[in-house]
Amino acid sequence: MESVLSLVMVVFYGLLFCPGWCETYHHVFYVKEASYTRLCGTKKMMTVNGQFPGPTLYANRGDELVIKVFNYAHCILWCHLQSFGKINILAEDLGVITEDVVQLRKAIGAPGMAVLHFWKWLRQSHLPRNHEQDQVVYTGTHDNDTILGWWEKIWRRKRSVISRYLLPCSVSEAAWQITTINRYGRPRTDSTDG
Repeated sequence: MESVLSLVMVVFYGLLFCPGWCETYHHVFYVKEASYTRLCGTKKMMTVNGQFPGPTLYANRGDELVIKVFNYAHCILWCHLQSFGKINILAEDLGVITEDVVQLRKAIGAPGMAVLHFWKWLRQSHLPRNHEQDQVVYTGTHDNDTILGWWEKIWRRKRSVISRYLLPCSVSEAAWQITTINRYGRPRTDSTDG
């Protein structure tokens, strides 16, 4: 009887604290300027998906909101977040990024992204020790080859530069080490440019 009671308690507490009730909500917002007329005067306003004010999103603690914003207006967009407390936002800032986008990302405290495959290794512009503090580094995206495929295709000089950040290993082990390359931060002191 005691073991049944223990099992019931474990299941009860597991369900009580299980994040199984959390949801992921995906939203796409198209921000555009629209003209509106009021009291014989026409003005421009910002609309989100054709609405003014924009839509209200509701979420519970633990829910995940994935929001893609396409800003077709001629100004920086600011979002009003109410009653969220501390929120974790990651800006997918890959591609051509203008200075106003960088300023907005930094103003809201959202880290940007860096992708290992896009780094210019020979110019050392994006070596792990040189990337910005407010970046989350990914090994690749859905547009890239796998790490192992990428490693096998890159040319020897580039591979030797990257190898300085890895422990001596085989090709297949290198793929796993690359996924944790940021923990090294600086090249190994025992490395050579082979």
